[in-house]
Amino acid sequence: VTHSSPAPNLLIKNIFCNHRNAANHLITNCRHATHNSFIFTMKSFLSKLTAMSMVATTATTDALQWPSLLRGSEAEVQVDTSVQQTDCEDGWYAGVDAVDDMWKKKPFYSDCDNVWQLSDEAEDLKDDEFPDDDDTDWRTSTYNDCARNGVDSEVTAIEKECLWDDSSQCTDLGNSAAEIVVMDNFCTPGGTYGASNNYPNYKKECKDAAVTICEGNISNVANSWCPDKNLSTGKLKQLQDECEDQVNDMVGTDDDDDDDEDDD
Repeated sequence: VTHSSPAPNLLIKNIFCNHRNAANHLITNCRHATHNSFIFTMKSFLSKLTAMSMVATTATTDALQWPSLLRGSEAEVQVDTSVQQTDCEDGWYAGVDAVDDMWKKKPFYSDCDNVWQLSDEAEDLKDDEFPDDDDTDWRTSTYNDCARNGVDSEVTAIEKECLWDDSSQCTDLGNSAAEIVVMDNFCTPGGTYGASNNYPNYKKECKDAAVTICEGNISNVANSWCPDKNLSTGKLKQLQDECEDQVNDMVGTDDDDDDDEDDD
């Protein structure tokens, strides 16, 4: 820093030297002065002495303030410190803002129906943007640790707002679950059977009946169509074994489809 005025110590030294020179000059004049000239000289000396004292006082004050001129006033330093955040504060607010931004976008859209997946997505967010890495320097580690804490804090705040402050989410969830249970295991809104295995597989039952009828009617058809042709027991059994495949071919399904329907 460059100042136009001389250094305080040098200025004070010059002032006191001038005091001493003025005093010596006064003593010399007193030896040879008349009464009137002595009074004049004394007044002139006092005026100079007063002026130099005022200059000395100002210089001393400047000297005391000299370090503050170099480093800035304490008020300025306090103002700068008050607006400056720490690494942890920066990280914490970054974590909060990251969750807020994610919550507003797809697939959440700030909809409490989607809050159930928020915590899982937040874990991925922490690993991607604020990793818990021991190989980083202390400043980055502090920032990330506090950011991860900010993420967890904001997730908790959103969950509280959706699931605790407003009970409609929990009430609607319970009502919907009850409807699904009844529909799958008892009846549908239309009063019919529900979509479960508590009722027969109608297609399979019908095919099984058709196969049985087919097997029992083979001999009747053969005797009606060709009464003069002998139908042996072995031939009858062979023809009856064809009934199941024939029924399946006629309705467009096979045994594998029947097994799949049984498993559903």
